[in-house]
Amino acid sequence: MKKISSIFLLSVISAFSVFAQDFSELDSALKAEDSSRVLSILENAGSHSDEFEQRVLDAAAELVMKGNVDLAADYTETVLLFDMDNKKAQELYTAIEKARKDKIKEQQEAAVVAEKKKVEEKARRLQEYKFSVAEYYRSLKKVSYRNFP
Repeated sequence: MKKISSIFLLSVISAFSVFAQDFSELDSALKAEDSSRVLSILENAGSHSDEFEQRVLDAAAELVMKGNVDLAADYTETVLLFDMDNKKAQELYTAIEKARKDKIKEQQEAAVVAEKKKVEEKARRLQEYKFSVAEYYRSLKKVSYRNFP
């Protein structure tokens, strides 16, 4: 009995160390921003793939909060490549795509506003120039050659 419990304990410890080692590999792949390595780790995760998928999705959600939407989308796509039925990954990917579209729309609106300001500034400078030219001609009429003896 003691022999069986020690073998069981040894197998649990070795399984936990392999699991922890895989998590550290996953974390290093995430830090290195290597989605192909993340995918290979997910493929080799075996029965722990759900935990690994969740860890990748958590990292992606954190990246979205930090504003790195492209890398978050890449990680989410990686999870979807591994498990297309993952509902959390589908929801996160949809949210990321919406955030991307909103960001593009904001950039386009900002470009339109900047262009409008540029056009208004040119129009203002042209109006000032026209005013100064008109003022110059008015001053020439006041001081014409007929006013001199």
